[in-house]
Amino acid sequence: MRTSIHNQTKQAARFILVPGLVLVFSIALSHCFISNSISAVSDSLGSASDSLGSVSTSLGSISGSFAS
Repeated sequence: MRTSIHNQTKQAARFILVPGLVLVFSIALSHCFISNSISAVSDSLGSASDSLGSVSTSLGSISGSFAS
């Protein structure tokens, strides 16, 4: 009788523990993926801003040459 209760306890613990570990692991994995994606988007926005700044600078120099 005692081993039956022990086995049931082990099965219940496994039934709760395994999905919990899978859930924690998947949340951690998605968090890493999301933060990497945000970093990549931020980098691409920064490079787009830099290229717009250089276009603005070149347009300013072109308009300056027309003014003089």
